[in-house]
Amino acid sequence: MSQRTIIAGIAALALAVVVALSLTLTRGGGTPPPPERAASDEALSSASAMGSIAADAELERRSEALEDDEQRTAGGPLAGLIPPGRRSDRIAALQWQAFDAQFRKTPFDKAIDRLAFRKPPLDVVQWVTDAPPDRLRTRTQRERFYRLSAPARDAAVVAHYRSGPHRLYARVDRARFFGMSVRARQAAVKAFYRDAQPWFDKAGIEDFLLIVTPWTPTTEHLPAYAVGRNGSANLTSLGRGEKPRV
Repeated sequence: MSQRTIIAGIAALALAVVVALSLTLTRGGGTPPPPERAASDEALSSASAMGSIAADAELERRSEALEDDEQRTAGGPLAGLIPPGRRSDRIAALQWQAFDAQFRKTPFDKAIDRLAFRKPPLDVVQWVTDAPPDRLRTRTQRERFYRLSAPARDAAVVAHYRSGPHRLYARVDRARFFGMSVRARQAAVKAFYRDAQPWFDKAGIEDFLLIVTPWTPTTEHLPAYAVGRNGSANLTSLGRGEKPRV
């Protein structure tokens, strides 16, 4: 066997190894990049507005990388050609836009603003509501979302917050609540629910659920002292009893 034949054989073997490694990586041997890397800044902002941690992290990564690039450019030969802060400022604005969207009031929130707070009949000291379900939990859900048009993404953000459960926890002072007689507690709960229901009806909310619960330093445990739904409100067995420890 000639030296040329041996070299050709070695070259062919090396090429085969390279091709095999390439196919292995393509077929899942390597970890694919997250879909956020290919998404536009605007799509990431919309996903962040819906509470996506992955989208928020990618926006932050891009912002930090751009700030580093702009700092290096500021003292280099391209300083007069590249407007400083142009894209990084735009990403910062998109981050604030996402933040604002998370706190934009829905019809449910506006109805809550109409309710009696820190005054009779219940002297509520805090409202607690449930967050909407996570609609961008999986990679597939996020990939699909990033492919939507801008108007479709905007509509999805609005729908996301309006689709949340209309469950309102009215937190009361435990000592004051159980300082009333059972009859007085029942009357206070019914009066509060009676006054509250029309505001939710006016907002087009048909599944309003009121839960009267004690104030505590956290929201991990929310025992029900009273429940209001479908046009009526009543004390639970816990709310009818003596002052409990929870």
